[in-house]
Amino acid sequence: MSQLSTGVTHTLHDADPWNDAAAVASAWQLLRSVADFQNQPMMGAGPDNPWPNPAVGDPARWNWASLDARIDLISKTGGTPVITFWGAPTWMVDPNWAGGTDWSKIDWAPLPWHEADFAYLCQQVALRYPDVKHFQVWAELKGMHGLSLNGSGQNRWDYERYTRLYNLVWDYVKAVRPDGLIGGPYVYIDSRPAGAAAFPSRLTGPFGTVDQRALDVLAYWLANKHGTDFITVDGGSYDNTASDPFGATQKFADVTTWIKQQPGAAGLPVWWGEWYVTPWNITGVEPFDHHLQNALMTMALANMARSGAANAMKWQAQGVATDGYAGNQGSFWSDTRNAGGGQPFPFYRSAKAFHDHFGAGRALYQATSSSPDVEVLASATTILLVNKRATLLKVSVNGTVVTMAGHEVRVL
Repeated sequence: MSQLSTGVTHTLHDADPWNDAAAVASAWQLLRSVADFQNQPMMGAGPDNPWPNPAVGDPARWNWASLDARIDLISKTGGTPVITFWGAPTWMVDPNWAGGTDWSKIDWAPLPWHEADFAYLCQQVALRYPDVKHFQVWAELKGMHGLSLNGSGQNRWDYERYTRLYNLVWDYVKAVRPDGLIGGPYVYIDSRPAGAAAFPSRLTGPFGTVDQRALDVLAYWLANKHGTDFITVDGGSYDNTASDPFGATQKFADVTTWIKQQPGAAGLPVWWGEWYVTPWNITGVEPFDHHLQNALMTMALANMARSGAANAMKWQAQGVATDGYAGNQGSFWSDTRNAGGGQPFPFYRSAKAFHDHFGAGRALYQATSSSPDVEVLASATTILLVNKRATLLKVSVNGTVVTMAGHEVRVL
């Protein structure tokens, strides 16, 4: 039985109402049809700094307009809203703060003596948006990594610091919103080709070897958290693109299964708060084209569904027109800042197929392929095929011959 919901994370450039009206209307229609969950970071991915001046203690006088607008967008497009408690005002992260917001420090973590201030900010966000039930705490342990942790020479994540912050946020938010569902640790599950991992774990597969340091974050947090309602992680399968990018998508299934087997994780939903299959902005690695990208992303969703993942939220719902491949960064639609934008990229149709036919509550049926070049997923009413080859392929499906283009995703 599939548990998988599909969703998006809104970022800096999105289908905001002040963009091209026709493009925004098109994007909103697409969004309504494909995204169960819609996530919005509370600062720095569209929204402004909500509490830029610590001297202004009254939350009613804080800067809410831009976050209000994004939550309104989610409401109007019928999504289940999620807020990620990520992005801290500069005065919380910079010991030399002299006023204003320094956006170059958006990835800095709250200083220890401001962690309670950050938790209070999260509490006020939760109070302001009572219709938001789901919250993720921080993102990718940003600002909590050190090649020499606390001067100790330990090359690892500062999971003690993260867990301390998480527990403060849990306590502050649950005190006023006991109905709120809170998850962490939102760690990036890194992996490297077999034999090339500096910190190898026993979690290996076609994707290579998972970095033990990421698994250590999960283990410590699971053992020391005050509580959690779901587990959220992120990661990409492209780390091992030199070998088999299709096989590498098995990472999403294997990591999900590993998490579910850990002490303290039994019965908890596993979210992929971000997930990637495409090597964007990696030196020396060319991005995948539209069709290969779509085929790989569809494979990733199939692996998540089979392994019991509960949520897959794609970072950056809207493409950025000035980036490569017409702005298709694994996004759902084209840039609405331009006339003619808001048009679906190939992955939109695959994601809609999962939303409509393979989503949470749908039975998945065993389906097999006689060829390693064809991936197949079946529900009671629908068969999904992925051509892993870059060339044309003829497939017999229950006696009917189907001709598929290179890297085509077909829904029957």
